[in-house]
Amino acid sequence: MANSVRPVAATNFDDRKCPQYLTKPDQFTRICFGYALTSWGNMTRTFTATRMAITSAFIGLFLIVNATSSQAEDRRVRIINETQTTMVEFYASNVGAESWQEDILGQDILAPGDSVMMNIDDGTGYCLYDFRAVFTDGDVLIRERVDVCSISSYRYHN
Repeated sequence: MANSVRPVAATNFDDRKCPQYLTKPDQFTRICFGYALTSWGNMTRTFTATRMAITSAFIGLFLIVNATSSQAEDRRVRIINETQTTMVEFYASNVGAESWQEDILGQDILAPGDSVMMNIDDGTGYCLYDFRAVFTDGDVLIRERVDVCSISSYRYHN
């Protein structure tokens, strides 16, 4: 057994890509496809791949942050009652909703001349909402496609 070659351990590398033991040192470079840092070319290839992966991760993070920026919009709107009648119900439903959502005023009322700050955000990310106000005299005023991301107040008047 004087002519046999002693196996080289490759345990520092990915076992799925490189065999556990190689019989010749030059096999390691041929089999591991750039995972062995035995030359500057292999190191450059590895560093370039790492740099590309990091750059891709940052670009992906940037796109996610920009995609969710509309979800971070302020959807608080001051509803102002400039009518002569008390508002008893107020609904705001995003334009994608099939029906009116719950009455935001609940048990409260909005007297003539009063205002209230309402958070119109329903968690869907929509900016366009339909408003429905119900008054004590039976009037119902509906306003469609109000952009709550770009306004800070909405006035009801006669």
